[in-house]
Amino acid sequence: MTSHSATSYFLWIFFILMEDYRKKWVKHFGPIPFDENGRRYDIHHIDGNRDNNSISNLMAVSIEEHRNIHYRQQDWHAVVLIEKRLGRIVNDEIRKKIGDNNRGENNKRRIKNNKLIDIVISNLENKNFYSWKIAIDYIDKICEKYDIKISPKSIALRLEKESVILIENKNDGKRRLGNKNPMYGKSELQKEIQSRPEVIKKKLEKLCISKGPQNIVTCPNCLKIGGISNMKRYHFNNCKKNK
Repeated sequence: MTSHSATSYFLWIFFILMEDYRKKWVKHFGPIPFDENGRRYDIHHIDGNRDNNSISNLMAVSIEEHRNIHYRQQDWHAVVLIEKRLGRIVNDEIRKKIGDNNRGENNKRRIKNNKLIDIVISNLENKNFYSWKIAIDYIDKICEKYDIKISPKSIALRLEKESVILIENKNDGKRRLGNKNPMYGKSELQKEIQSRPEVIKKKLEKLCISKGPQNIVTCPNCLKIGGISNMKRYHFNNCKKNK
């Protein structure tokens, strides 16, 4: 492979791995430039929507300028990623702003979840359930009806904790260890008999049927003597001397 063809090959691999919006920018404006430190420019989405890859929404900026744009937009996670690319330590100011932003997002999510759980509570016709499984299945149907994207199990746990619903048999579906387990101290056979009595009874009846001793036969090919079941399997037509 010549140096020219090798360069073309690696350029081709580079463009295959490059994001679609970068390809589009290169196709329209030419190669992406470098800054004075030899770092390639970033392609910035002007409206902040990475799915909008129209050429009017793309802008080539240096990595420092890209960081400043996201800082002005208060996109702190993007700022942190660019700071790491620059090899800098994220300062306490940015960390505090990220924490405040996350707390705000968590509060919004909590308020939204509370409203959705209020919808579940308003649709609870029955508030007493025999087991966790019945309660979770019931809440799951309400979530499906109102397109609520919260785990029915987490809703059931919260409502039970707040005494909104009552679970009569709380041990149902949970592991019971030690002497609380009904199989504690029993042999495997006893466990099997207790869990599947009808099946085990039939098996024992078959085992107790006496079929008597096997007929003794002689193979005509090798003259070996033995029980009829094994002799039929390994002798007579299947005998090695017959081959």
